[in-house]
Amino acid sequence: RMDFATPLVLFFTKHKETVTVVFYTTVAYLVCYTSYAIFPVDGPSHTMERMAGPHTEAFFYKLVMSGTHGAVSMGTAFPSSHVVGAVVVALLAWKYFPRPWGILFMFCALGVVLSTVYTQGHFAIDSLVGVLYGAVIYFVLAPWLDKALHRFAAGDE
Repeated sequence: RMDFATPLVLFFTKHKETVTVVFYTTVAYLVCYTSYAIFPVDGPSHTMERMAGPHTEAFFYKLVMSGTHGAVSMGTAFPSSHVVGAVVVALLAWKYFPRPWGILFMFCALGVVLSTVYTQGHFAIDSLVGVLYGAVIYFVLAPWLDKALHRFAAGDE
């Protein structure tokens, strides 16, 4: 997964931004989990009839469905945390990796946006709002929290 690989790549290439990447990714998921706690919303995999057709016999489709019905709790659909995480990590990769890698991560994030709807894990609005959450977290919330934590640690409360 991109949100797991990005900090590892930065760590092993000795980038000082590793902590920033982990912090931004953590903020992204904590915002999602807070949203789920306040507004639990079920996705289409729990509320609608499943798709039918030959694609449902494919390996990855079956893999996603086994995870969805085996361990995923209901009420975690809005926004898509997969999309939020992928967008934040893609923006971080755009900033810290060479441009070809940043482009690759952007395409991967787009793939996550599309696949969450394709696999019926989310409605399209869940993924679109996930993109918005990711952008707001990256450009506004995480930088603000980072500065606030640094001021607090310095005693400038």
